[in-house]
Amino acid sequence: MRRGGRNEDRGVDLVADAEKLRGLPRRRLDAHWLACDRTGRVALFVGGDHGRIPAAAATTTVLDALAAQVGAEALRAQATAAEGYRGAAAREIEPIWDVPRGASGAPLHEARCEGYPHLVISDAPAALREAMSTWEGAEALTRVGLGARFPVLGAMTYDELHAVDACLGCRVLEDPADPRVHAPESAARLGLYVFAHVDDDPAAPYRRVASPSTAADLGDLEPVVVALAALVRLPLELERESTIAVARGY
Repeated sequence: MRRGGRNEDRGVDLVADAEKLRGLPRRRLDAHWLACDRTGRVALFVGGDHGRIPAAAATTTVLDALAAQVGAEALRAQATAAEGYRGAAAREIEPIWDVPRGASGAPLHEARCEGYPHLVISDAPAALREAMSTWEGAEALTRVGLGARFPVLGAMTYDELHAVDACLGCRVLEDPADPRVHAPESAARLGLYVFAHVDDDPAAPYRRVASPSTAADLGDLEPVVVALAALVRLPLELERESTIAVARGY
C-alpha cells in the first residue's frame, strides 16, 4: 500500500430500582457510570447522548474516580520498580477489542480523522500487516480477526483497506494527549470492561467495546469504590455478555 498524505450479540435486561426523574427529558451532562457484576468485576458504561442510565448510578464523580485509580496504579508501579521486582500491581493489562459496531449492531467503519490514532480489525492479515508496516501500526488484541492500532492512518491506506473488504470494523481512538481517563483503552488498562451506547434509540442495548486481558475486581479498585461510594449491581457476568440493555433509567 502506498503511503498517502498526512460489534456476538446476547443481551440481558437490567431493571433499575426506580426512575430518578420523570417528565420532560433533561440535557445529558454526564453519561458515564460504573457497575459491578456478581463476580466482583467492574465495567464502565458510556451512555453517549441517548443511553439509559440506572437511577442508582453515580455519574458526576466517575471521571474523578477513574483518575484516582490511575494515580494509585502509577504509585504502585513506582513502588514495585523501587523494590526491584514486578508484582501483581505492575502487571500489564492490555485491552481486548471487540469489532466496532454501530447502531443495530452493524459493523462500524468510522470515517478517518486526521492526526488521531485508529483501530482496525481485519480478516485479511496480509493487507493489514502491509498497512501496519507503512504506518507503524502495532498489533492489538481482539476477540475476532487481526487487530491493529495505528498512531495515524493515511487516507489512501484507509480507502484501500475498505476497497478490498479487508476491514471488519474500525474506529477513531481518543487523542493520546487528552488527560481525561474516559477512553475505552484507558479504562480497559485499569482492568475494567467497557460498554458504550451507540444508538439513537434509548432502548437499544449498550455494546461491549473492549475488555481487559486481566480483569480487576473490587479489591483492585479501592480508589474507584471509595470515590463512588456505591456501584450499580448487575445480576450477570460481564465476561459472558456482549450487550447489556437497561430496562429503565433517566
